[in-house]
Amino acid sequence: MNGSVQLITDDGWKISPPKYDFNFTDKNQEQEFIFTISSSNNNHSGKIKAVLDIDGKDLSKSLVTLDYPHIQPQTVLFEAEAKVLKLKFEKEVPRKIAYIMGSGDKIPELLTDLGFSVDVFNKESITPELLKNYEVVITGIRAYNTYQRLSTDQKNLLEFVRNGGRLIVQYNTLGDLFADPSPYKLKISRDRVTEEDSPVTILNPSHSVMNYPYKISLKDFDGWNQERGLYFPNEWDEKFIPLLGMNDSNEALMKGSLLITEYDKGVFIYTGISFFRQLPAGVEGAYKLFINLISAGINE
Repeated sequence: MNGSVQLITDDGWKISPPKYDFNFTDKNQEQEFIFTISSSNNNHSGKIKAVLDIDGKDLSKSLVTLDYPHIQPQTVLFEAEAKVLKLKFEKEVPRKIAYIMGSGDKIPELLTDLGFSVDVFNKESITPELLKNYEVVITGIRAYNTYQRLSTDQKNLLEFVRNGGRLIVQYNTLGDLFADPSPYKLKISRDRVTEEDSPVTILNPSHSVMNYPYKISLKDFDGWNQERGLYFPNEWDEKFIPLLGMNDSNEALMKGSLLITEYDKGVFIYTGISFFRQLPAGVEGAYKLFINLISAGINE
């Protein structure tokens, strides 16, 4: 079987080589083709589509099997395409990140792809000596529900913030918390926004998190995947500043999706925004907002 494979992209992307030719002589034969994709734009997003040509016929579908306990197994054809995103930091951002893994997500590897230095901790004790090596600590989804050592090590994380560090806590569920994640009063609720295209209000557009290193606008909330976020706090200490408001259709505005406060010399952030879905989906606005969280306070 003779053919060729190529990638097709939006304007502004360069692909090298333009295509690969192949000749398969055996049944079930496989071959890997590596393309280099680049863009001259510093911040650029788009789509790439794989197209296979066999005897003059173009094939551009991927075969996916859906097999979950709650549905009958199904085989579905999707377009063989993926999102591609290039981000370049033209301003200073923190680089050394400790990531305390919770129930599991792909954020550490995605941050590494962007050039951050990320160390992942799964069971280790989070000691003051360890934390001296980092500028930012991020807890993965449901870390306070699953990372047992936080019952004793939370005090070390708060001391890290007091000394000038940044602690970003992603969503946790209501029950079985090993520690209170916040230095101040914070009550987690079941509040969530499940409509991925629901309207968003920027409550404090002048705040540094909305401006550094990226200027966040309502356009950055376009093209989100599956939901906005979940398990938002619905009560918090007045020291917290709510940065975003959002709600599903016919629901009241919720202001607990992204809360920030200073804690002595450092910054504490609690967010129920579903970055764990948006970053793997290549949502440009979510990447920009997450990088801004990592950089919180750096230009103040």
